[in-house]
Amino acid sequence: MNIPTQSTDADISPQVIQIGFAGARSFYDASEFPAIEQDIFESELQFLLVQHLKEISQHTSFHEGHIFCGISQIAVGGDMVFARACAETGFLHRIFLPQTLDVYLSASGSDGAPDFSPSQQTQARELVESDSVVQEKVVSDSSDRHERFEDANIAIVAEADILVCLLRKNVTPREGGTADLMARARARGKPVVELHVSVDGNRPRLRRECALPQSFSPPKLPEEVRGYLKIAPEDRLDGENFAKALKNAASDRAKGKQGVFRKSALIIIGTHVAATLAALLALNLHGHGSVAYLLGAELVFLTTGFLVHDRLHRSHAVPAWAFARLVAEFARSVRSLKGLHVSLDYLFALPLPERLQPLLRTINVLHLRATRKSSSRKDWQKARTEYVRRRFDDDPAQTQKGQLSYYSGEVTEARRKLKWARWAFFVGSIGAFIATLLKFSVLKHWLEIDSVPHGPLEMVLGSLAILLPVIAVAALSLAAAFDLEARRHTYEEMREFLLEQRERLEASQSRREFECFLQDTELRLLGETATWYSRRAFVSVA
Repeated sequence: MNIPTQSTDADISPQVIQIGFAGARSFYDASEFPAIEQDIFESELQFLLVQHLKEISQHTSFHEGHIFCGISQIAVGGDMVFARACAETGFLHRIFLPQTLDVYLSASGSDGAPDFSPSQQTQARELVESDSVVQEKVVSDSSDRHERFEDANIAIVAEADILVCLLRKNVTPREGGTADLMARARARGKPVVELHVSVDGNRPRLRRECALPQSFSPPKLPEEVRGYLKIAPEDRLDGENFAKALKNAASDRAKGKQGVFRKSALIIIGTHVAATLAALLALNLHGHGSVAYLLGAELVFLTTGFLVHDRLHRSHAVPAWAFARLVAEFARSVRSLKGLHVSLDYLFALPLPERLQPLLRTINVLHLRATRKSSSRKDWQKARTEYVRRRFDDDPAQTQKGQLSYYSGEVTEARRKLKWARWAFFVGSIGAFIATLLKFSVLKHWLEIDSVPHGPLEMVLGSLAILLPVIAVAALSLAAAFDLEARRHTYEEMREFLLEQRERLEASQSRREFECFLQDTELRLLGETATWYSRRAFVSVA
C-alpha cells in the first residue's frame, strides 16, 4: 500500500488514515475541446491522481501499519475518478451522500438538467458496489439542495485527516462545492493537497499547488495501545481479528492494573490501621521492654503504607487500569456486532478522551470493511438472534459472561462488600462512642474518690476509643476506593435496562428498528463505562 519507513514494533499497529476528497464535476469546456473523449480523458486523469495518492501514502510520516481510506461523494467527474483511483491504489473508500443513493442519482440541478445521465447512474452504482467501498452513508436530512451538499462537505472534513481537492482551472466556486470544502478544512487546521487540472493537447495535465507538508504529523493511536497491541501483518485489515486482539490485550492489561490497585489499597489502609494499633500499644505499655519493638513496627507500617501509596501514584496504575478497561469494553462492543454492517456511530457520541479518536476511527473502518458483504444484511432476524445471544447471554464455553450475568453478579458483589463496609463503620463508630462513654464514666468515678489508677480497663477503653474510629474511616475509605456505592446504583440501573432492552430487541419488527435498539444498547453499555472512566481515572485511594 505504501513504502514502509523505519519503524519499531509499536509503530506498526494498524491505524486508518482517512483522506477526504472533493473535485470538479467536469474538467474542461466541451465546446472548447470537442475532440476530447471523456472516458479516455478521465482514465488518464485517474492515472495521474493515483500517482499523487501513492505519493501521499509514501510521506515520511506514514509507516507500514497505516491503512488509507478515502472519503468522498460519488458525483460525476472528480468523485468517480477518485473512487476508481482508490480501488487501483488499494485504498478503502467511504461514500458520504447528501441523499439516499436512488434519490441522489435521479436529482436535477437548479437549471433543471439531471445530475447523472443513465450511463453515469450505472457507473455510480457499480462504483458503490465495488470491493474497495466499505460504507455508503447518508449524511444530511436537509430539504435544501445547497444545504445537503454543505452537510456532505462538513461530514467529510470532520472525518478526514487529509483533504485532496481536484480543481478545474478558471471556474467560479459553487456553494457547497470544492472551494467550500477547502475553506472548511483550512479553518480546522487540516492539510489540503490542491491538484489543478488543465488540458494539454486534449490530454489532462495535473499540477500540484499545495502539497502535504513535510512537517505533517498524522494522528496517532494512544501510546498505551501501540505498546500492547500486536497483530500479524496479514490480519491488519481484518476487523474481527483487530477487535479480538485489542479486546484481549486491553482486558489483560486492565486486570493486571486493577489487581495492583486493589492490593495497594488494602496495603495502604491496612498498614495505617496497624500503625495506629502499634502506637496505642506502645503508649499503654510505657516503660515495658517491648515498647521499642512496637515503635519500630509502627515505623515499618507507616513506611510501607507511604511507599506503596507513592509507588501506586508513580506507576499511574489507576488511570492505566481505567483506560485499558475503556478500550477493552468498546472492543468487546464491536465484537458483539460481528456480521452486522452498521456504522459505529455510538462510539463517537460518547464523551471519550480525544486521544482515542484515531483508534475509534480505525476500528470503525475495519468493522465496516469486514461486514460490507455480510450475509446478515439480508437475514436481519438471524443477526438479531445472534447479537442478543452474544451480548446478553453467557458464552457456552464459559469464556465470557453475558452482560446480564455480569451486571447481576456485580450488583450482588457490590451489595455484599458495601454491607460489610457499612457494618464496619457502624461497629467502629458505635464501639468508639461506647468506649469513650465508659472511659468517661470510669474516670468520673475515680475522680470522685480522689484516685486515678492507670489500670487495664482504662488502657483498653482508651485504645478502643482511638482505634475504632480509625477502623470506621478505613472501611469508608475502602468503600470509596472500590467505588462500591456508585457501582451498586449504576449496575442495578444497567441490569434493569438490559432486561427491558432485551425484550425490545426480540420484539423488533424490522431491521431499522432492530438497529436503532442495537445502537441504543451499545450507547448505554459504553456510556456506563465512559462514566466510570471519568470517575476512576483521576481518583486513587481515598
